[in-house]
Amino acid sequence: MVTRQEYKVKTEKEWKGVTVRTRCDLRNGYLAIPAGTLCKIYRKRGGFALETEPCKCCGVRVLIGKVPFDEVTVVEGSEPEKEKSATEKASR
Repeated sequence: MVTRQEYKVKTEKEWKGVTVRTRCDLRNGYLAIPAGTLCKIYRKRGGFALETEPCKCCGVRVLIGKVPFDEVTVVEGSEPEKEKSATEKASR
């Protein structure tokens, strides 16, 4: 479980791209993510914003925001995304 201290100390850059597992069912106005789902953090503002992997049968990705820090567990070995250099961005 992510602690309050860990959540406050780390910046958004340090959290972005970290893989987490949901500890309970998460719901927004449209969809639900079941407990135990692997997600990636893509933002930290008023809680985590999470993105699931695409569904294997239909390809849908679920985005859900403002997830409290204590409702996810960091997957061991998960690293934040490396920021792309200017040359990598320009090569697109």
